[in-house]
Amino acid sequence: MIRDWKETFGPGRRDAIPFDRLFPLVVIALFLAVELAVLLDYSVLGDMAVESDFLAEIAPAARNLGAGRFDLADYPFKGPVSAAVVALVHLITGPWGLDLFRTGNLVSLIAAALVLFFTYRLGLALWGRRTAVAAVLLMAVNKLFFINAHKAGSDLLFLALTMAVLWLILAGPATRNRLILAGVLAGLAFLTRYVGLALPVWAAGVVWFSSAGRRERAVQTIWLLAGFAVVVAPWLMVNLVQTGVPLATNNLQNVVTHIGVDEPPGGFPS
Repeated sequence: MIRDWKETFGPGRRDAIPFDRLFPLVVIALFLAVELAVLLDYSVLGDMAVESDFLAEIAPAARNLGAGRFDLADYPFKGPVSAAVVALVHLITGPWGLDLFRTGNLVSLIAAALVLFFTYRLGLALWGRRTAVAAVLLMAVNKLFFINAHKAGSDLLFLALTMAVLWLILAGPATRNRLILAGVLAGLAFLTRYVGLALPVWAAGVVWFSSAGRRERAVQTIWLLAGFAVVVAPWLMVNLVQTGVPLATNNLQNVVTHIGVDEPPGGFPS
């Protein structure tokens, strides 16, 4: 079991030294300290951009999940992962007086820390220490990343899951454990934001074209897609049973409404 754990999480470093373990942690600690200061002093109320989605969709869904209620109507544009994560974290933060909005802020901060961690590990594995240092510092001071890191929403959670998949696929050997875990995380990313469907397609392509031998390619691709299917299949079944389609979403309606297209007779397809 220890050997399997090392095979899954151990690779992904190039001549690792204590610096490679400590430096990203220091960057993350400083980043979180600044983010918390901004969050507590300036970000008191939710905005009308990113956080409007959280207040209108994710928070009510998380509240229902926390009360033991599940309704497919709570997820018109995204899957259930964001709401589920907020509901689970709120089991810890709730007794400390944090509401769902502040819990959503905390989830984004934790996800941002994971993004920085995987940015460093991926850069170290692929291009070396100098690139890893530059990449994590540039990520930490990126304006868009910094702003979204203290916003309640699904963006940073999705990005953290995506970075984890990239690291598993690109920064180590294509072992069974890594491929299954990559598929599972890709599934969670898809159920966070449906655009995540591109992740398993990309990962399968990388595995297929980087493996030698047709049989090895097929087996490795199957492990990856099996991990994805285990996570996603229950959600598709719930959608199919309750709505008659595998994935009921209003995303098409949302897109065409924003670009000013009139609704066709009979409404938009799911």
